[in-house]
Amino acid sequence: MVIAHRATMGHAPENTLRGIRAGLDLGVDGIEIDVQLTADGVPVLMHDRDLDRTTNGHGPLASHSWASVQGLDAGKGETVPALAEVLDTVGRRATLMIEVKAAPGQHTADVVTAITREVRARDLTRQAWLWSFDAALLEAMSVIARDIPIAHLCQELTDDVLTRVSRLRLDGVSLHGSQVTGENLAILREAQLDVFAWTVNEPAHLARLAALGAGGHQLTGIVGDYPQRITAALARVR
Repeated sequence: MVIAHRATMGHAPENTLRGIRAGLDLGVDGIEIDVQLTADGVPVLMHDRDLDRTTNGHGPLASHSWASVQGLDAGKGETVPALAEVLDTVGRRATLMIEVKAAPGQHTADVVTAITREVRARDLTRQAWLWSFDAALLEAMSVIARDIPIAHLCQELTDDVLTRVSRLRLDGVSLHGSQVTGENLAILREAQLDVFAWTVNEPAHLARLAALGAGGHQLTGIVGDYPQRITAALARVR
């Protein structure tokens, strides 16, 4: 799978509808987004805990209502989209890789429930993945979101990751691209897990991953800011 990172942030302001549409126009298989809750429980696209870097707002997202977040500029006149808007825009045209995040003090079950409610309402449980680095969120997903595939995000493959994935019966692992090796792929595929590589932008690194796939290993997807680079790397080994 060719997967656009943060809604194709190499082509548009990150986590915006403009980025979503850019990814769809490029024909990607998947679009990775970051989702958190506003103070009143609305799932929205936002990577950072605070609004400052990606919008003209200030302070923690979790202290702002959806009504106040709607009026912010998220870059080039784009607004902060609700997850509902993104699901309606994408539909079944691509798979959404939803990285789930929780702010301090938020109940993980509330965060997962709010997100899964939007996905289920549109009957898109097979057009979405739920991803997270957060062990508590993964625990909540394993109970609340069994009808949606779940992947453990991690920097590297450790015994703790493998133990958690097995105990929670997760569906995949999303590894930093530098850690996707033939050995790690073999371990994960032996466990019948989907394997994703994030976030890979350099042509040389993409060529290495593409060659791994051509060598008989099964890498499920590559995440990058520039999806066309992933497509080009894959084309060279086919």
